[in-house]
Amino acid sequence: MRPLATASTIALAAALGIGATACQPRLGTFLPKAVNGTYAYSNCDIVKEAQALGVDIQRVQQVADASSLDPLVVALADAGIDSHLVFKANKGLSAALLPDDPAIPGDENAAAGTTITEFRAGVGARLDEYQALTGTKAPIVAFENEANHGGFYDGSAQDYLTELAAGVDVAHQRGVKATDSGIGTKSIKLVAWNHLRTTKGTAAADDYLRTVFRSTTNPNDTGIRDQLLGVAAGDPNPYGHLASAELRSNWTDAETMLAAYGTAPGQVPVDYVNFHWYTPDETNPTSYTDRQALADTVDALHAITDLPVVTNEIGQHGTDTAAVTDTLDELITERKLALVIWFDADGEPAHGLFEPTNPGTLRPTGNRFRTYTEPATYQPSACD
Repeated sequence: MRPLATASTIALAAALGIGATACQPRLGTFLPKAVNGTYAYSNCDIVKEAQALGVDIQRVQQVADASSLDPLVVALADAGIDSHLVFKANKGLSAALLPDDPAIPGDENAAAGTTITEFRAGVGARLDEYQALTGTKAPIVAFENEANHGGFYDGSAQDYLTELAAGVDVAHQRGVKATDSGIGTKSIKLVAWNHLRTTKGTAAADDYLRTVFRSTTNPNDTGIRDQLLGVAAGDPNPYGHLASAELRSNWTDAETMLAAYGTAPGQVPVDYVNFHWYTPDETNPTSYTDRQALADTVDALHAITDLPVVTNEIGQHGTDTAAVTDTLDELITERKLALVIWFDADGEPAHGLFEPTNPGTLRPTGNRFRTYTEPATYQPSACD
């Protein structure tokens, strides 16, 4: 059963197939089942935490060619909570990514047995199963996680675009909106910095760098800042100033992917462009605020792709309630993004909205987050 909502809201959401309109942003959470080998959460733990925060949508990692929907999707639906499905190729993917097989374009892990044909069939079957389970089309779906980042996807940018195009096509056949994997937080900051550098000049780009890459504990942050400060607006090779070959690759892959999103012939027709973002914990020593940096990033993404922006992973490295307020005021209250998913776990170095050993026991940040969700009455479920 679903949380109580007005009939007009339900009818409009169902008609659009996304669960939200430009005036009705959807705010949800992402609590993984396992976090960095430190914490493990059951399906009911995740349901309990979502209910404590008052959300009606939870991000769920869904293997496309599994035999059925992830059991978490069923547990959430039983409690009246939608799933933001993030499809991943390859049934039985191990923790250690296997080598990419270039003979199967778009298949990041061919040794696990998934072809594009199987991927398309799996996505279609899971979307059909979701509609049968809930009585509604799936909300916005995504494909893979941070595909520009070698830690999560070991294929090339073109491999990913091939996979994404297949997934989007299957989703659109069923009237389901789709977005991409989300550009990782460091890479999206590099993309936005580069856009600011070429459109507003070095001074504006330097202000952005000093704010977003100020962390002394998050690897590479201050190094990135120091290597890129002062790069001229007309410099034809900004990538060459970055010492890390891995970061350069992630950055250029991100720009390749973003350039491929759109409705022109040969582009991938995603409905939204997706990004990931974390606010640093360290005190900001500048007058250029974290909220302004976030706003400039969203503006840059929209300018680059001409697409509406969503985020299916956003959060903070610390536990300051101001980071929650500034982020949600910008994305929910002001911009009304169609989908905003908060990363709700203690990771490396993220901090969630609850005490990590007790889902549903909210930190002050969780209580602040709760003020942005509509009061919801959840029907009884197996997790009660």
